[in-house]
Amino acid sequence: MANFKCEFLGLTTLISFLLLTSPAFAQEAKPAAKLAEVGPSKTVTSFCNQRRTTTDRAFCIRVFKSNPISSSAPDNIALLKIAIDLTVGNSRKTLDFIQTLSNSKDTKAPLMPVLQECISGFENSIKQLELITQDLEDDPPMASYDARMANEQLDRCQDSLKTSKIPQNQITSRYKIAAAYGKLVEEISVTV
Repeated sequence: MANFKCEFLGLTTLISFLLLTSPAFAQEAKPAAKLAEVGPSKTVTSFCNQRRTTTDRAFCIRVFKSNPISSSAPDNIALLKIAIDLTVGNSRKTLDFIQTLSNSKDTKAPLMPVLQECISGFENSIKQLELITQDLEDDPPMASYDARMANEQLDRCQDSLKTSKIPQNQITSRYKIAAAYGKLVEEISVTV
């Protein structure tokens, strides 16, 4: 009987938790007025519009809208720091994915050198991106150089994939996204 009471109490607790955290209940608990969506700041809009010939404007806006701090970015230096953080985050996720492939027993031997080149390229790119923040304090013109070097490190992965002639769509698609982020960082860095 005591065991039944414990299971019953556990079940009612679980059901109560699920009800309280359900979307339907959460919507009723919110005030009727919807929060206005925060749009891109004037700085973001200005930068993304000026750079639309080399960076897709929609991508540029979407990247900055993904970080709430960008809505109050006062200048391109602030945008650059935000873009670096987002780019490093994306690159680390891609690096983790490639390392997981590399460590998998299912990965075929011919792909291993390609994966190692991609791992090295992404690791070095992240290091270069992290140098940019220091450059902004010590030597701002170096920021664009380090951004370019970060992109060249990423390109090592793509070059390795091309020369291996081993189709790796999962890596290629992730590389393309990382490269787009990297290009955005590079474009902002030349404006500071």
